[in-house]
Amino acid sequence: MNLNDYFDPVSLDKPEHHILDNPNAFCRNITTHTPSQPISNLSQHQVALFGVPEGRNTLNTGCFQGPDKIRNKLYQLIKINAKTRIYDLGNLKTGGSVEDTLFGIRDAVRELLEHDMVCIIMGGPQYLTLPACQAWGDMKKKYNLCTVDSHLDFDVKPSKDPVSSTNYLNGILHGKSYLFSYSNLAQQQYFVEHDHLSFLEDHLHYSLRLGQMRSSIKETEPVLRDSHILSLDMRSVRFSDAPGFYNPSPNGLYGEEISQIARYAGLSQNLRIFGLFETNPAFDPQDISAHLASQLIWYFLEGLGQRSLEMPSSENPGFKKFIIRNEQVHDLVFYKSLTTERWWMEVPVIHGKSGTSLIASCSEEDYKTASSQNIPDRWWKLFQKMN
Repeated sequence: MNLNDYFDPVSLDKPEHHILDNPNAFCRNITTHTPSQPISNLSQHQVALFGVPEGRNTLNTGCFQGPDKIRNKLYQLIKINAKTRIYDLGNLKTGGSVEDTLFGIRDAVRELLEHDMVCIIMGGPQYLTLPACQAWGDMKKKYNLCTVDSHLDFDVKPSKDPVSSTNYLNGILHGKSYLFSYSNLAQQQYFVEHDHLSFLEDHLHYSLRLGQMRSSIKETEPVLRDSHILSLDMRSVRFSDAPGFYNPSPNGLYGEEISQIARYAGLSQNLRIFGLFETNPAFDPQDISAHLASQLIWYFLEGLGQRSLEMPSSENPGFKKFIIRNEQVHDLVFYKSLTTERWWMEVPVIHGKSGTSLIASCSEEDYKTASSQNIPDRWWKLFQKMN
């Protein structure tokens, strides 16, 4: 396919030239799709960045202007590691209907994944996550999805309503899908119905409340390390740090916390799609939300440039193996990297080939829980999924 048919060239109405003239500026160290330089040579790049100026089927009208505002601020930042080759493809051409736009995203993301690129999507509404997941499913590979959201955007009983930012997960969680595991980070309990939490628990998915995250932000790292797709809703950030939303909340993540999450996502050797949604310039005085969103992309790219491919095993001298005897289930096996100090756990597959197991990311807290003769929730859910 020809991606030039899908994307409009980058066009910034009022670039801040005193920043753009800096030879170390982000924009001067990436490849940009312009009218005179059409998209080509994707294989020479590691990361594809594009915006989706879509604003239909949402109460957060005005978010269609988010991509260019974010891009303007991103271009002013200092360049990332020179080894990270980035291509700004411009903005996706939106279709005559929302469904046309979703098909366009699906086609474009699938093409980029086939070129082994990491995709960064600037929205627009969060329901743009759906076609990104469908593109992954087109490869017929299981994937893990993580969202960062103060709400849970699905119906316990799926409806036939048009896709929106409050129900887009219906198309992922219900019915046939290549989804293996879903996680949500930073939900605020007064926005979440009990039935939604029960649904996640019954289907062995994972959720982490804002307060739990705040007590230990490191607990988000294993979730992101095993995720293939991250969808970040800017309304998960408190109003004082990101006011650009039609109905903001005084509570939420701090800018520093969401930045750490973005960096963890970049460090993940599995994560291939990073979506950043719901920034609305109409409610964003002095472009504070756009500033923060651009910095989240920067932190993600910084982490990506520092990715370390680690494969824990008994034979790998770079890992220390721990075996904890447990009479309730099986012996619990953990690995700790001697380089990065990250942790993994071994989950046995009883009904598979003899001796097979899943190596999954975990935290030191999971190891401590197992050492106290308790079964870590992360281990138990995976064990049930695999058996």
